[in-house]
Amino acid sequence: MSRPDEARLARAILGRAGVAAVCVAESREWRTATFAGLHHRMDVVATAEAGRGLARLAPEALRVPGQIVADLRVVASVPAGAAVRLTLEALVVHAC
Repeated sequence: MSRPDEARLARAILGRAGVAAVCVAESREWRTATFAGLHHRMDVVATAEAGRGLARLAPEALRVPGQIVADLRVVASVPAGAAVRLTLEALVVHAC
């Protein structure tokens, strides 16, 4: 993770019970006329139960200092024994 913003989001995801590892695969900036932020795509290894919890997690439930998590989605899920590997996408707005 090269950016402090990526690390803050990863810590918020890791703070969820049952999440073992987060690896940010991609992070890119985006802007509109009124907002700026980052689009993150990351792989997460979690227990099956934690994976189901992440799939239901509302974006506003993640507390990320200096950012607002506007969208959070599971875009892929692959069972890995007792665990699951998820690919998450998150859209984060820089807080003013």
